Amino acid sequence: MTELPDLKQLTDEAKDALIVALWEELQKLRQKKPKKTSKNSSLPPAKGFKTEVKGDDKEAQGKREASVGREGGGRLLSENPDQTIKATVKSCQSCGTEIEESLQNLLQRYDKIDIPPIQPIVTRVEQYGCRCPQCGQPQIASVPVGMEPGSPFGNRIAALVTTLRYSHAISYGRMKQLLGEVTPTQEDGIRLQNRYRALQDNLFLFLDDPTIPATNNTSEQALRWSVIFRKVTNGFRSDWGRDLFANVRSVVNTGKRQGLSAFESILAALNPLGSLFSLG
Repeated sequence: MTELPDLKQLTDEAKDALIVALWEELQKLRQKKPKKTSKNSSLPPAKGFKTEVKGDDKEAQGKREASVGREGGGRLLSENPDQTIKATVKSCQSCGTEIEESLQNLLQRYDKIDIPPIQPIVTRVEQYGCRCPQCGQPQIASVPVGMEPGSPFGNRIAALVTTLRYSHAISYGRMKQLLGEVTPTQEDGIRLQNRYRALQDNLFLFLDDPTIPATNNTSEQALRWSVIFRKVTNGFRSDWGRDLFANVRSVVNTGKRQGLSAFESILAALNPLGSLFSLG
């Protein structure tokens, strides 16, 4: 029954049957408990809406075909890579015999994706003008679209800042810190960055000089960011997510004590040929 019939046209027997049917349906609804979510219970939002994937559906999808040599596939290879590194064996590591390229087979093919260092592109606009020698009216040269006088920042920076603010809820203070850490463009910011780098050797004098207090105040302050993150997100849903967050915060805090930004610390930790402790 999708619509309620006209009660005036029903007989007493039909009304009694309708009441019994509605009562039975009500009892069935009371016995069926709704699924708990963050909207109807105290369940955290991170656990309220998990995607249920059945085992049969997951097996039916099969393995993705992507990188050669990777079990289970992986990310699809780029159709137009910017550069290709062809690693071939030059000589045998055991006896030193030279090995020709024609004897070798392809074992693995994968992509390494990275972004170039973020550097601002500064465009100097010189706008000329004069008075017309014929009529004397002032004439000003037109500039390209997007290069009009006003704010010194272009559309890409404006779009990035707007996205961080209104799509990711990043405060103005953290946004200023983020843009300053990635690439300081002002003279004061560059001077301050160079000053901290020059003083890196003097940041751990308390290890050699007992007169310098070595308290754990900075360590306690570093934990506060993690505590706030845990309260906002209601914890982690997996052990690897918890361990990854702890490792990243450890790298960031270690680099911060050496005068490095979070971006520089993470970049140094991801470099297999370097070390975070050798930057000073």
